[in-house]
Amino acid sequence: MKLSTIIITYNEAQNIERCIRSVQKVSDEVVILDSFSTDRTPDICRSLGVRFEQRVYRNQIDQKNHVLALAAHDHVLSLDGDEALSEELADSILHEKENGFPNHAYLLNRLSFYCGKWIRHGDWYPDWKLRLWNKHRANWGGVNPHDKVFPEKGINPQKLNGDLFHFTFATYSEHENQVKKYAEISAASYLSRRRKFALFRMILSPIACLVKSYLFKGGFLDGQHGWQIIKLAMMEKYLKYKRLRQLQKEDTNRRAF
Repeated sequence: MKLSTIIITYNEAQNIERCIRSVQKVSDEVVILDSFSTDRTPDICRSLGVRFEQRVYRNQIDQKNHVLALAAHDHVLSLDGDEALSEELADSILHEKENGFPNHAYLLNRLSFYCGKWIRHGDWYPDWKLRLWNKHRANWGGVNPHDKVFPEKGINPQKLNGDLFHFTFATYSEHENQVKKYAEISAASYLSRRRKFALFRMILSPIACLVKSYLFKGGFLDGQHGWQIIKLAMMEKYLKYKRLRQLQKEDTNRRAF
């Protein structure tokens, strides 16, 4: 049984070699779909012997489904450029591969390295992601920019031992900038899907996030890092709905004229 590893990249020079090397022992091919990086990402990828393609980025889900279609083999492992397999996880994948991938889909537990600290509580850990599957039995979906793999009805993904390392933000400001960007994209996605603004969602969703992730799931156990994470998670939810209200007003005004 053969396995294709598929990765999308944009300016991942600081991470991509680690990512590629971590999957080499489980992969029969590694396919990179790059969004015309301006750093050394293309040179690094080509030097490591992967299949390297480039395509204009439209959105996260579209890009990931496109690289999925490029995979030569039925079974695929999907990573982002800032992720890498732990040795234990690589061994777990290799074991399933040697047994012919008896399941149609597998869940990997993502462990994030954030501002110099591994985050082990809240919504960030455990963080099970469906990242290994038969490409004919699942596809990427969700609401941009938050993508998710959706398997066919009746498929029960199996959890694998080991961690999928995720090397996230080096600084708080990097995280804050992404939150603002994602809030803008989410609001535009909601508008295109004709989702209506609701004041109670803008007020209650950040509060629900605080209670669930920070209190019930123990985000506070990650100390100052945990507080930073929950503050920005709440900010993203608030800004998303605030921006949706602005976009809907602008859309209504355009229609009036």
